[in-house]
Formats: sequence, C-alpha cells, structure tokens
Amino acid sequence: WGGHANHIIVPQEEVFILPDGVDYRNATLTALLATALHGVDLANVRIKEQVAVIGLGLVGQLCARLLHYCGANVVGTDILEYRRKIAEEAGITVVAPSENLRKAFEVHFPYGAELVLDATGSSKTMKSSLSLLREKPRQDPCGSAQDGGSENKKSMFEILKKQSHLLNGWRGPRLIAQGSYADPMEICYYDVFDNEAGFIVPRVHELKDVFRAIELLADPRFNLNGMFSKTHSYKDAPEVYQKLRENPSGTITECFSWK
Repeated sequence: WGGHANHIIVPQEEVFILPDGVDYRNATLTALLATALHGVDLANVRIKEQVAVIGLGLVGQLCARLLHYCGANVVGTDILEYRRKIAEEAGITVVAPSENLRKAFEVHFPYGAELVLDATGSSKTMKSSLSLLREKPRQDPCGSAQDGGSENKKSMFEILKKQSHLLNGWRGPRLIAQGSYADPMEICYYDVFDNEAGFIVPRVHELKDVFRAIELLADPRFNLNGMFSKTHSYKDAPEVYQKLRENPSGTITECFSWK
C-alpha cells in the first residue's frame, strides 16, 4: 500500500518497461494515473461534455488532466488556492469554492454538469457534489418544457438549442466517487431520482490501465507539469513529511530519490 522501500522483489510479469524518454519522476505516478484512467473510462465521457472535478489533489489533478486531454469541458475546484493554481497552469478552468457549490460553477455550467467527479475523499462533500448534477428538462403534454427546477417555462426548441446533448437522447448525469472515503456517505434518493442520475464507484485499476498509463506518460501532449516541487533525498523523508503534516497546502505530491 505504498510503503517506502529501497529494494523490492516482484515477479517478472509485474515489471513494466518504460518507453524511452519517460521522466522517472512522472513514472512514479503510473499506478495512480492508471487508477484515474480507470475512473474516467467508467464515466464514459463524450467530447465537449461538461465535467466538474471536485478536489484537485493528486488523483483529482490526474483526472482533470485526463478529461481535458479527452476533449471534455472541464472545470475544477479545491479549497486550497495552490492546487487551483497548478491546475489552471495546466490548462484546466478553475473556480473558487463557496458554501453554495452550484453557485460557484454557475458561470460555466448554468444548467449543472453532466459529469461530476468527486476526488475529495470526504463524505461530507457528497451532498454539494450531487447539487452540481445537471437537471433534466421536463416536458408537459402540450409540448412545452421546464428546465429542471426553474419556474420559467420555455419552448422545447429553446431547451434543446441550449442543451444540444439532449438531441442524442438523455442518459442522465453521473457522479464518480473517485476518492477514498473512510466515512459512510449519505445520499438523498430524491437528489438523484429526479435527474435519473448514475452513481459510479471505481475500483483501483486493472492491468490494461497500467499499460495505457505508461503510454500516456510517453505522450508529450499529456501535461503533468507542476505535480512535483522538487526531488528529495530519501534521507530527508522525515522532515518532508513533518512539513506536509504542518502545512499540506504548498504541494501536490512529493518525490524521493534512493540514489
């Protein structure tokens, strides 16, 4: 489970050869990148689909960058400004969080997001993340439509014009619980029922995801800038971890060299 070791013995079939030119520091992210890739695959994202990523720690950063790489319209947020800045420098649109998360994303997703990826690891955020799910337009027998919970009725033509994805058939918004959650989640049935929402909980990753993650590491178009501050000597590990305990807001992850 990620414990540090200067020597590890593994079966030959569990060893992966890195392509030429892959940065060793980036290669340390292979397993987590495979995990993020597995979740993104399960989300079944379409090009230009509206995606909200909640939590821009290491896994959230990887997911946001994968989704952006796939052509999705990604907007992310995190309570730590440093994480938002790193994501923004990688080309991800970010918003500052607020008590009303739906309001914070409204400028980008006025009708809500088609996919919400929660990578916070906090069960307490789940209610706010669910509030971001896109609302299903309602159509009455006379042919008019109502956009979600709004009281303003509009013509079906107007709704479809603004929400062209509906022309391909409504498939419901999805929420991906991509973090690791120690506490039970409380989900209100009616929050997901009205919108025919899907709730997806990915496992870690599969072997195929590791191979694809390694291929991504070799792709210069896939941006991993800003994930590490610098490489530390393994001798400095106690000091580095102590600083992380005292102030985790200035880094995404740390990398150690055993040389």
